Amino acid sequence: MKKYNLAILETHPVTYRIGIYETLGLSPQINLTVLFCTDSELWGNRLAPESKVINPIKSLNFHHKFLKKYFSLLRKTPPKGLLNLGIIPHLIKNRPDALIIYGYKSHTARIAFITAKLLGIPIIFRDELDFIDYSTPIAKKLKR
Repeated sequence: MKKYNLAILETHPVTYRIGIYETLGLSPQINLTVLFCTDSELWGNRLAPESKVINPIKSLNFHHKFLKKYFSLLRKTPPKGLLNLGIIPHLIKNRPDALIIYGYKSHTARIAFITAKLLGIPIIFRDELDFIDYSTPIAKKLKR
């Protein structure tokens, strides 16, 4: 039986998604790698400073990688400001059978999308919201 290489690009470890990734990681048919753009501590402090964020990083029981992060000079606030150039060599080297991506919101997501398209890697979008202005030329091309 073929084992499918599945890569998932995530902004950060989200507590309520960890169980899903652990279950996928246990599947004998899936070779899972979850690629995180940043850690949860940064997000907890920036997005909900008054709440106590559970740090799930200590108990990630699935194959994962934290991409080296840079922040854009144009937008320093996540998620749009996330810039992880390590996604390019990761996709080139590992060539997953599919890439699940969280949309077009960050620079990293756009870079992953373009790289996967160029490499012929199928892309699956998983997103809750969509703030893209589809009237811009770049967004129109990405949407195709």
